[in-house]
Amino acid sequence: MKTSQIITRLLQEFPKNSESVSKINAISSVEVQAANGGQMVIQTAEPHGLAQYQGIYTQGIVTPISIVTIVHDSDADTLQIVTSQDHDLTFTEGATLTIQNCSVATFNGTHLLKDVSNRRTATVTFVGTGVNATDGELIHAERYSQSWNGLWQVGSIQTPTQFTVLAPIAIIGNSAIGGVVHSNIAISGSVTYEVAKAAFTKQSRDKGFLVVVLNNTIASKSRFNNSDLTAVIGRGSFYRQQNQQLISIYYMSNPNDEISMRLTRDNMEDVAYALDKCLLFHEFTNATTFGKSHPMVFVEHGTREYDGSFYSHEFVFESDEELNFGDTSGYSNDVALRNINAYLDPNLSDSVITEGTVTADAAINLDEVPL
Repeated sequence: MKTSQIITRLLQEFPKNSESVSKINAISSVEVQAANGGQMVIQTAEPHGLAQYQGIYTQGIVTPISIVTIVHDSDADTLQIVTSQDHDLTFTEGATLTIQNCSVATFNGTHLLKDVSNRRTATVTFVGTGVNATDGELIHAERYSQSWNGLWQVGSIQTPTQFTVLAPIAIIGNSAIGGVVHSNIAISGSVTYEVAKAAFTKQSRDKGFLVVVLNNTIASKSRFNNSDLTAVIGRGSFYRQQNQQLISIYYMSNPNDEISMRLTRDNMEDVAYALDKCLLFHEFTNATTFGKSHPMVFVEHGTREYDGSFYSHEFVFESDEELNFGDTSGYSNDVALRNINAYLDPNLSDSVITEGTVTADAAINLDEVPL
């Protein structure tokens, strides 16, 4: 496992679960253009302070879908919605849909999804009054969520509140609303805790900083040994070893006028939950014959250091890997022959000899009798 793999995973997943290491800016509008092979022009509510090629993370952007008809069934307390495009919905218990800009005002709002009849028809629960409608927009969080949201690189700076990023071809021509931009995402790696601390204390940050440190890889010791050896593996043994990889992720922050750091320590419980959502049960690829590590598990977390001007918290995870014969140098199939002995006793076989004992034997010492 490599530090870069964990950093990439955290960059992809952590911002959607926590705002503790990034600057948050609300998105006012998103316009999709075909220029430069497809680009999103993002307008922010506040000055973004971004630079070209800087990495950002967008979250919560959704695509409204035009509604063709809404049929109200007052007996069943439902609204049947037909859209002009495929809605990409699958039925999930507890899922909700939002109707907006409908001329029947009582239909606007968020409703519980009841049924998905086909790719353009869905039914939601509705208790109220209202005639049928032929307008409005449907919003649900999964609509193009993977295309709009995620890691991006800033393409160009248009204004202090507008910038562009490369857009997936699938969403060109569609509009989008809502969401936020995560910028100045502070997730990195270091060879040791001390190096990470020295780097952090030279910066001025309002938010925290996550640093990944790979600890030593340790081979799991066999419980069948009567010695301190890690393993005793002979030529005829089935080769199998398990390596334990412990990963420390440090959250570093400035105290912000706190004295007891109680609030910051409480916030670490939220960071722990966000890290769990990113890492637990994830399998990282590796160079072993098996091709990937065991699912990652949580080990422990707690305060690492606090001196009044600096606070750090350590989160420890474990990822194990399997080594088998395919990961070894193997052994040669060429084996030297020594002192071949042959012995024949007809009475011990299905021979026709029925009386007496006939014995034939031969002994060849290859060291003395050359072939």
